[in-house]
Amino acid sequence: MIEHPTHWRWMRRETEGKKENPLQSFAYDDVFCQSVGIWDSPPILHTWVHDPTIVLGTQDSKLHTIQRAKARFEDKGYTVIVRNSGGLASTSIQVYSMCPSL
Repeated sequence: MIEHPTHWRWMRRETEGKKENPLQSFAYDDVFCQSVGIWDSPPILHTWVHDPTIVLGTQDSKLHTIQRAKARFEDKGYTVIVRNSGGLASTSIQVYSMCPSL
């Protein structure tokens, strides 16, 4: 258990992320945040890039026109994913995700 972390870890995955399914970055975030949340790790800043990607939030996935919008983005070369949290869509150019300690 880490007492009062004095530093942050920076998980830079801007290069590796381009080769992976975008959902993997969210899986990494889940693991990092769990580890930080139980004090097994100092706080983490996680950066990644997935081009071109549209990241939908759970609220987006419930829209009645979402399948048509998803098909249009995919026709233009975008990967479209639904993350397990959040509300509205974002594009993934470079993402910064932080898991601070409580």
